[in-house]
Formats: sequence, C-alpha cells, structure tokens
Amino acid sequence: MAGIGVTGMILIVLVALILFGPSKQPELGRAFGTSIPELRLRRQSRYWRNTATGK
Repeated sequence: MAGIGVTGMILIVLVALILFGPSKQPELGRAFGTSIPELRLRRQSRYWRNTATGK
C-alpha cells in the first residue's frame, strides 16, 4: 500500500475524523468505495488501449 504502515493509516484516519467529523465519515467512505472500482476499470481500459496501439 505505497509504503504506508499501520501507524500511517491510523494517523490518516484520525486526521480525517478531526477534519470531517463522525457524521460525515459514512458518506465519505461510501464515495471512496464506489470510486476505487471505477478508477481500476479506467486504468485497465487505458492500459489495453495503449498496448493495442503500440504506445
């Protein structure tokens, strides 16, 4: 996971909790969860398009 350890993940979660508050967390998690598969699909389609054209 890009060299982020457990301590780094805990720090990120704590900062997000402080910035957005507990009421906004489920909405942010849902948005993040739906964007990851879409990002993977776009990256994969771009990869296949580039290999098909030789770029």
